[in-house]
Amino acid sequence: MMLRRQSPLVRRVVAVLLVLVLVGSALAVALMPWYRIDQLDGREAATERALAGEAGTESLRRALSEERETLVANGRDRSSLLPGTTVGLAAAELQRYAAEVVASHGGRLRSSLVLTPKTADDLTFVSLRLVLDLETPALRDILLALEAGSPLLQITRMSVVAPPAGRAGQPADRWQTLQTTLDVQGAMSTP
Repeated sequence: MMLRRQSPLVRRVVAVLLVLVLVGSALAVALMPWYRIDQLDGREAATERALAGEAGTESLRRALSEERETLVANGRDRSSLLPGTTVGLAAAELQRYAAEVVASHGGRLRSSLVLTPKTADDLTFVSLRLVLDLETPALRDILLALEAGSPLLQITRMSVVAPPAGRAGQPADRWQTLQTTLDVQGAMSTP
């Protein structure tokens, strides 16, 4: 009704704009799957790079575990054991050390729980369950620092939960924050 009162030039301009809006919307809808595929390809490449780093970590983890078993079985190398004369003191030292490693690599320690100690021969194994918020590179660095440092520690259990994927059309973060649960074990001389 209002267009009938307008000049023919204005009506043509409005008609062209409406056609452009319709064509632009159709193009956006048609190109959205390719945009999502590009996003997923980027995530896949990032995951492949992370997994390549984790494959190297797995072989390192096996080598360190074997070295740890050899040291404990043969020499009872005291520098590789947790310090402390009681399980409580050893657990406190393990908590302090783990919190320091997590913080130094950009992770956030949400909680730390001392698990029931286990005894074998003249060693007592003290374990912690750590709940962390961190990104993939920090997880790799923390695992390496915990298992390659002194005292000798071993990751006995690990669980990683990624947040749900973002909505379509939203840019993906380069690294997402992962909720990770680690059980870390160290040995001390049996009191």
